[in-house]
Amino acid sequence: MTARTTASWLLRAVGALPDALTAGFFIVLWVAPQWLWPQALRTGLLMMLVEFILVHAAGMLGGMVLARQGDAGQRWKPIVGFGALYLVFIAAWSWQFQAWWPFLALGWLLAGKLSLVLQPLPDADRRHRLQSDWAIGVMAYLAGVFI
Repeated sequence: MTARTTASWLLRAVGALPDALTAGFFIVLWVAPQWLWPQALRTGLLMMLVEFILVHAAGMLGGMVLARQGDAGQRWKPIVGFGALYLVFIAAWSWQFQAWWPFLALGWLLAGKLSLVLQPLPDADRRHRLQSDWAIGVMAYLAGVFI
């Protein structure tokens, strides 16, 4: 392997680590829940609810950013508006589950979408790839929920 392919592989592996850890958590929760802390099931349920919002928000907000023409001053407004709507759901679940981390997850997603606003609009091929990646993510999420 060349240094470039090694670095590329390493970056992809690091990028996949959070999903791999999450998958590992759910495997242990399913197979041997007694190995985890007493509130692990509640944590897993909240993780799935937050992931549902994040998957939906990523598609909606990403689509808005990629579809809107104009300057960055106009493209950030729908992100803030829909971000406030998603915040209502996150706040309700955070209050119900007495957890604060869903706010961080939503904030991270919104920061990523707002950073997209500051970049020039991608060409049609890149836009199509981003939309395809989102669709594959939705299918993977739904497969994971129903399996």
